[in-house]
Amino acid sequence: MDDIVNVQKKNVNEIIHALERLDSVNEQALKQKTKAIEEKQQAIEEKQQAIEEKDQIIEEKEKILQEKTQECLEFKKKCLFLEEQLLNSKQITYEEEENQAILKNLQWNTKGVWKFIPLLVIPIYFLIKKM
Repeated sequence: MDDIVNVQKKNVNEIIHALERLDSVNEQALKQKTKAIEEKQQAIEEKQQAIEEKDQIIEEKEKILQEKTQECLEFKKKCLFLEEQLLNSKQITYEEEENQAILKNLQWNTKGVWKFIPLLVIPIYFLIKKM
């Protein structure tokens, strides 16, 4: 019976050693899984921070875009105003040129009239004389 007890003690000891090794392996696996989870959480936090930085950069670029758009609109308004002034000045120039042409035409017409006055006066003179 001592042999059976010794065999059973030996079996129990082997089972205990096997359980201790299994416990050790499980503990190491748990540590590795915990470490992996922590690394993943850290990676997630880094990605979130990178996303926040990108969002901030996007917001800054949108703000710059709005400012540049506003500057462009103001510049366009100035250009339209200057174009309108230029058109007005051209209109005035066209009117002045037209007035100059009319004046020259009148001057030429009056010169021509003075040439024909003697031709008109002579017959009128004779008409009056006959009356």
